[in-house]
Amino acid sequence: MAKSILIVDDEELILDLLERVFGSQHTIYRAEDGEEALRIFQAESPNLVISDLCMPKMGGLEFIRKVKSEGACHVVALTGQKGSLLDEARALGADEVLEKPVDIRSLLDIARKYLVVNLSD
Repeated sequence: MAKSILIVDDEELILDLLERVFGSQHTIYRAEDGEEALRIFQAESPNLVISDLCMPKMGGLEFIRKVKSEGACHVVALTGQKGSLLDEARALGADEVLEKPVDIRSLLDIARKYLVVNLSD
């Protein structure tokens, strides 16, 4: 059974890139802001969320807070901004935080770590 990833970013280029990277092995859901992402998260229960922190409507920090309050899901937070956003994302429960530009190999390794197929799947 294919694992699913919700990719959240307001930059279409990032969404396209990450969908190409992960789409051949996983079911991909895409959202351009936190509100859309939360609706998808609640409807589809993805195995992993990769989310930008700076987005319109609902930002990544609020989205992470809501995801973590609703259940167990691994979250990788991405941001192009340095400073306290990374620490805030960690404090809210992000499993990993990465600065943009993201090293794709590192992101693949992180995703692999959280998407390990269980024998019961």
